[in-house]
Amino acid sequence: IFKLDINSDPDHVETFCAGIISMIEKHDLTMKEDSSFARVSTLGPDAIDVGCNVYWDISSGTVEKEAREGFLLAVMNLAKDNKLEFHDPRKRHN
Repeated sequence: IFKLDINSDPDHVETFCAGIISMIEKHDLTMKEDSSFARVSTLGPDAIDVGCNVYWDISSGTVEKEAREGFLLAVMNLAKDNKLEFHDPRKRHN
């Protein structure tokens, strides 16, 4: 689950989710792309939860860790490109 700031622009969140799906579909080491997803799952008082499910086609633990790291860093860049911030529980919203 990716927790985004509750004040995020809904259009940017939608673009973010679509971008994650596109990354999954284009990644060489994923499988079951039809069963993978990235969708808003919950709206809370401080955060928007984006559920994400990815199936990896990898037989090595080391390769999986490297692929997961690369994917997560790409997700961080995608969020930044869409002017989204991840939820920081230390901040309170009015």
